[in-house]
Order: sequence, then C-alpha cells, then structure tokens
Amino acid sequence: MYWFSDVYMPEIDALSYQKHMLSLHWYKMLTLTGISIQNARSILMTYDHCEETLVSVDKSLKLYERINTNENVLVEGLIEQLGEGWIAEEALSISILASLVFRNDFRKGVLYAVNHSGDSDSTGSNTGNILGLINGIEAIPEKWESNLRHIDIVKQVAEDLYIQSKGDHFDPDDEWWEKYPGY
Repeated sequence: MYWFSDVYMPEIDALSYQKHMLSLHWYKMLTLTGISIQNARSILMTYDHCEETLVSVDKSLKLYERINTNENVLVEGLIEQLGEGWIAEEALSISILASLVFRNDFRKGVLYAVNHSGDSDSTGSNTGNILGLINGIEAIPEKWESNLRHIDIVKQVAEDLYIQSKGDHFDPDDEWWEKYPGY
C-alpha cells in the first residue's frame, strides 16, 4: 500500500515504490555529493532491484557517447529515445543526457531537458539541480532568477540542503526538523 496526499494509490505497489526511491537515491548521490556518474552507478549496483534504473542511466550514457564521438548526430529528438520522464528512471536518464551534452551551459541544458512532450517539469528540475551543482548559482540566467518568486526562500532551502548533506547521505538533525517539520 502507498498513500500520497491522503489518496490511496493501489497501482503503486511496494516494489515500484522501492524502484522509485532507488532512482531518487541515485539522483541524490549524484547531485548532492558531486561524485561521478560511474561512481554513483557503482554504488547503485549494491542495491536490490536497481536494474531498471541502471538500464535507463546506461541508455543516456550510450546516447551521449554517440553524440560525443560523432559531430553529425543532432541532439534534437534524442530525448524521446529515453522516454518521456513520467517515471523516475526516465526523468533521471533525460536529465543526465541534458547535463552531459550542455554541462557548461545551464540555460541550454535546462531548456533542452524541458522541450519534450513528457514530464518536463521533473526533467527540468533534475537537470537544473545537476547543472547548478556543476556550474554554481552564477550560471543561472539573471532573467530567470529575477523572475523567481520567493527567491530568498529558494536560496535558503538550497543552502540548508547543501549544509545538511554529508557525503553520500542526508542526515537531518533536530534543527532541521524544527525548521522543516513537514519533511
């Protein structure tokens, strides 16, 4: 059983929930600690039921390799080969591809990640997190930042997450629970 927002969702069984959490754990390891994709992949392989996530990650790495070794390969339309981002593994895969292809250009990477017919808010958010980690806050276009509502809150939460993350795990303390009681 899985409950979300007081609504029972019987189609999400324990195994699919566990796979979703593995994808989120992999993503967290990559974004919060800055470790390489191959290191994060090695850590993921130590978990049960990680096969679908590994397949999705490998698909994005193979597409990137194809792009990286052949300048005639266009990046347009490649996201669809990874899925639509409606499930965690696909969203992660799309975000990895966008972050690799546009690793030095936050704007282009996020725009690439959101311009598809699937779950673009997830893929854009994931890609923004990865590229933000790689390039820093100064890489975010000023126009995007100036139009963001409650930017002070967003920056505070980001700073708190950065401070609270220790190595490859997240260890909330009493101060965290007091500040973020709904977590």
